Amino acid sequence: MSSDRLFIPPRIGSSTFEDIVYRKNRKPFSKLRKRRGSEVKVGDHIAINVAGACNGNGKSWAQSAVGVYFGPSSRHNFSEEIDEEPHTSNRAHIRAAIIGLEKVKKLLDKDKLKTSVVVVVTHSQYAVDE
Repeated sequence: MSSDRLFIPPRIGSSTFEDIVYRKNRKPFSKLRKRRGSEVKVGDHIAINVAGACNGNGKSWAQSAVGVYFGPSSRHNFSEEIDEEPHTSNRAHIRAAIIGLEKVKKLLDKDKLKTSVVVVVTHSQYAVDE
């Protein structure tokens, strides 16, 4: 079975996350850098960073939250607590990715964003696998 999903660890060869993702102050979206040989260009592809967390993971009193980061000073950056139960870190990571992609879809539908590729950046192996 072929999949477009890819888990990218903090380092890719000799490249760091900062080498791959371009962020500029006052720009609403993080862009991906394209490298061909020694030439590096910033393209129209965007990266959204998503995270989920759960305080008391697996406990009856647990509370979880999500965050979605589009770029420095972006009005689309978002965070909130999750009401749905059960509260777990894995559910929070998945919910963050869903919210991020829903926001991208709305921006594309309203012609407020032009891109053909969206990369969801997460440190959650579970979110990538599921």
